[in-house]
Amino acid sequence: MDWSAKCLKELFYLQELELLKLCFYRESTKIRRILFWDALPSNLRKLTISWSNQPWQNMTSIASLPKLEVLKLKNYAFQGPKWEPTEGGFRVLKHLLVEKTDLVSWEATSNHFPCLEHLVLKSCKYLKEVPYGITEISTLKRIELHNCSESAEISALSIEVESLDVVIKSDRQVFICI
Repeated sequence: MDWSAKCLKELFYLQELELLKLCFYRESTKIRRILFWDALPSNLRKLTISWSNQPWQNMTSIASLPKLEVLKLKNYAFQGPKWEPTEGGFRVLKHLLVEKTDLVSWEATSNHFPCLEHLVLKSCKYLKEVPYGITEISTLKRIELHNCSESAEISALSIEVESLDVVIKSDRQVFICI
């Protein structure tokens, strides 16, 4: 077991921990595949992960955290072309940031993100579109795209939901739809 996996496994003993930032740098991505995500403390409210290069399937343990409100996935925290979240996960997640990933498509409905209020996508250059099911999330107030693919930006602009702010910032243009 590598050092990262050992440290993550030991987090289980910090059950009162509410805020955690995990940033992986040097270990081999092959070794990181064995990280113990199910050892994350159940009281976590805010979680930031960077450079873990995990497959999206490993998101299941994170999705089941009962108090998680803010999730920031940065710099290939998870990788792969498709993310299919499990239904019933992310029960109280309000803020989701996905930044710098090779994600091409993903599902997002009220079954996956029942309380989501704010979605931020940054530098998602391969993302084909903002999931159509996002319009089913009645709590969603704002979607932001920063330097994402043009097709993702176009799909975001086509979302017509009352009281949903769509903000697009890119090198090409800036749109704010209210």
